[in-house]
Amino acid sequence: MGLSASARGYGKLHQRARESLMLRLRDGTPCPWCGRPMYAVAVKNFDGKPLAADHLNFHGARNGELPERLLHFTCNSQRGGGEVTTSSVRKIVVMGPPCGGKTTWVSEHAKPGDIRIDYDHLCNLIGGYPIGNHDYPQVVARLVRKARLLLIREALKQSEADVYIIHSTPSESALLRYAEAGCEFKRVDPGEAVVRERCARLRPKSFMFGVDKYYESMRKKPAPVTPAGGGGSGFWG
Repeated sequence: MGLSASARGYGKLHQRARESLMLRLRDGTPCPWCGRPMYAVAVKNFDGKPLAADHLNFHGARNGELPERLLHFTCNSQRGGGEVTTSSVRKIVVMGPPCGGKTTWVSEHAKPGDIRIDYDHLCNLIGGYPIGNHDYPQVVARLVRKARLLLIREALKQSEADVYIIHSTPSESALLRYAEAGCEFKRVDPGEAVVRERCARLRPKSFMFGVDKYYESMRKKPAPVTPAGGGGSGFWG
């Protein structure tokens, strides 16, 4: 007969630790394994299952350690003995609404020499505008969109420097590609009321459309992702 759940490290202490993690969960937090949002209500998750409590140390449960994070049930099963990254280099996708504080978060965590891919900063660099500007002509925006795709691809291939990619709302295919590249995911969102106040005060009026679109997408139930072949810019949309 096999070992009991308690003997395998999944007894009452593990269950209580999971309950504590669930209480601290903020709906929409990205799964550290796949980047898709996690929800306390199981049916809202992409696999329709309750979230699993995960040990960063693969043998953590066996060693009596408590779980440190939540993953989708399916992602926890897929993870097996793997880790989010295969080297000491970290690749972090920073998501969140306009005016959410993504650039600030990166500036507080990235060190000199780290690769930072920030669409707004690239537009200001190419267009010769000061940092903090958010109004640039279409020709600049169009060129930067193309350059950004190449930068992302090349940054994810290298293994010499940490990477911070600001990507407000990646598509399902982009999330899949990021996950396959060993990325971690961080959502920066101080809350809709704060974001709307900041946007009205600090950004051109057109930016409020992006805020509307972001929170509308967060309220929708995510669809399952299935790996698909192909290429082109859509993978990083």
